[in-house]
Amino acid sequence: MNRNDETRVSLGPLSLILGAAVGTLAGMLLARRSGKVLRRELTKAHNAEGFGGAVRVLKDEFTAVGQDVSDHARTMTAEQTEHLQEMKDRMREKANALLDRGKTKADKALDAADDSLHSFRRKANKKMDDTEI
Repeated sequence: MNRNDETRVSLGPLSLILGAAVGTLAGMLLARRSGKVLRRELTKAHNAEGFGGAVRVLKDEFTAVGQDVSDHARTMTAEQTEHLQEMKDRMREKANALLDRGKTKADKALDAADDSLHSFRRKANKKMDDTEI
């Protein structure tokens, strides 16, 4: 048996333990009520309706948990969508402010270039006038 085989063999029990821990955690986080209350309701349903009653209680419980998860996901999606919209609006405002500043600077630079060009033309025309015979 090489080292890879030893690693594969040792991952089996580790995977089982990890799976049980994750399943237990998920059950505790998603449980709508205590295990004692659920067991009592299952027992009552089983005594009154047999196995089908217990299955109905579990089905109803899973359906309710699924609905809770779905509602939570919708709420989280709406909250994140709103948050992203706010971020987008802030970024748009900042981008527009930067564009306005850039436009202002560009306008000033163009005005300065126009002034320089007019000054150059005046000086050139004056020199030409001074050098004419």
